[in-house]
Amino acid sequence: MRRISLRAGYYSALVPALFFGGIVMTVYLPNMGGSGLSLPLNILSWIALCCFALLIIQAPKVWQRYRRSASLFWLYAGCVVLVIRALLTPLPWFNDALIVAIGIVAGLSFYRLLLQLPWRRQHLFAILSTLWIASVLQCVIAVIQLFHLKAAAWWEFSPAQLRPYGIFQQVNVLASFIACGIAATLLLLLYRSKTTRWKRVLLHISLTLQGFVLYACQSQIGYLSTALVILACLGLFWSQRFIIFAAIISLVAGGILSFAVHVWLQFPTVVHTDSTHTRLLIWQHSGRLFSMHPLFGWGVGSFESVFLHQFGGQITNVGIRTVSHPHNEILLWLVEGGIFAAVGMLMLLIAIITLWLNGGRLQRAMLLTASPIALHMMTEFPLYQSAPHWILLIVLLRCADRPYSTSTMPMFMKGIRGGMIFFTVFAAGVLIQTLYLQNQLTTVERNGTQYELPSRAVWQTVLQQDRYEYDRQMGELLRFNHVQDINALRNVEQWAADYTLRHPDNNLYAVRIQIATYLNDPVQAEQLTNEARWLFPADPRWTVNRNTEQP
Repeated sequence: MRRISLRAGYYSALVPALFFGGIVMTVYLPNMGGSGLSLPLNILSWIALCCFALLIIQAPKVWQRYRRSASLFWLYAGCVVLVIRALLTPLPWFNDALIVAIGIVAGLSFYRLLLQLPWRRQHLFAILSTLWIASVLQCVIAVIQLFHLKAAAWWEFSPAQLRPYGIFQQVNVLASFIACGIAATLLLLLYRSKTTRWKRVLLHISLTLQGFVLYACQSQIGYLSTALVILACLGLFWSQRFIIFAAIISLVAGGILSFAVHVWLQFPTVVHTDSTHTRLLIWQHSGRLFSMHPLFGWGVGSFESVFLHQFGGQITNVGIRTVSHPHNEILLWLVEGGIFAAVGMLMLLIAIITLWLNGGRLQRAMLLTASPIALHMMTEFPLYQSAPHWILLIVLLRCADRPYSTSTMPMFMKGIRGGMIFFTVFAAGVLIQTLYLQNQLTTVERNGTQYELPSRAVWQTVLQQDRYEYDRQMGELLRFNHVQDINALRNVEQWAADYTLRHPDNNLYAVRIQIATYLNDPVQAEQLTNEARWLFPADPRWTVNRNTEQP
């Protein structure tokens, strides 16, 4: 009976997890790139999370005992502080801050639901197995993309793209996910060392494939994360070091094979010097921004605007791009939330330390599996680029937790069950509508038919309000070519002035300059040109001979 129970527990966790890792994370829908909810994968991931939450809420065992953990208080406290800071954001960036707050609350709520599930070791192995399978699937996609096979067109992989990115559309995000997969593979080898020989061989083959793709990514964060995982595994499982050494051999063999293929096919080697220099410049200037408003910061969601308007594009070497993130999550919260937000981050760090101190070796190993994501957050912004990374981080932190039952479920908690179902279904409905809107926006943007975009209710566009309004206003410009309505032109300028204050955009500056010229306002046109030259000095549409001075 015990064996049947363990298997039932294993598969009860494996089936829904496989649905996410094996199906949702391989589905590609056309898009225009970007991050956040501009990417269909992220919307699909949040919809899947809502579905999983509904399944958990319906489970009878969830409502039998009230489970706590030593780290839960610090998680609650840290998230509450960050949410409060987000809700205190000034009006220009409040919509962006509200989405961040919703993401934090949703993540914490999902973690709390997972904590109510009485997971055993078999459930944790099911999570590791799912992560291993998902990483292998991403490796297969990456190999297809690397060699530009016909199937690469399924993911709209450009022939000019030199490095694979899997489903994530960003190389470093794929690399950190592969590093998590390598950690899962190592743990399966360590904890299933007495399993059948063919399973061990299969795990070693997958390590070779992961090593092949990891080198193909040529990602610094991928290399560093993998090295950290291996060293930490040696520290935790020194008595089983020969298993780890054998795994390293398989991993390195894949890397050597990938190197040989790159030399044979003359694939170029990526030089990271410029990107590292730019990142250091951004960190340096972000520190200056923090020193200007150290207590409460500039406001959540304000970094992109404040950074570029304060320092311009020449000093920071960004050319015609914008900088939406300082490539360090802690630094972002320091700039946008100040010391107030830093207190919340410190509480979250205490929660993670508590997980490590109270966990056994398996729980610490699960925490170790999440380390590539945490390390990636210190150099880029994977949680904004990939919702699967956010969900994986939550699940692995739950796997590292050891909840205990304190009492029967309070009656008021059982009473909110219906409300939880309602809000989860409502959130899923909004996300489905957002997915439909994303597809519609992608279509009109690719075809240049923004003027066909219909008006929509606020709830239908709330998660993509800026992008929807951007396309709608571009449609008004296209319509102006036929109707010549001056008032419509002035309305576009009024909207664009507000938009560029929050999200600097070189194309919108070009539009605003043209509008000012058309309306015979040379003073406004000159002022906008100077401002655009300061923000985007590498854009050839401005006069480049003048000195770049802050307007």
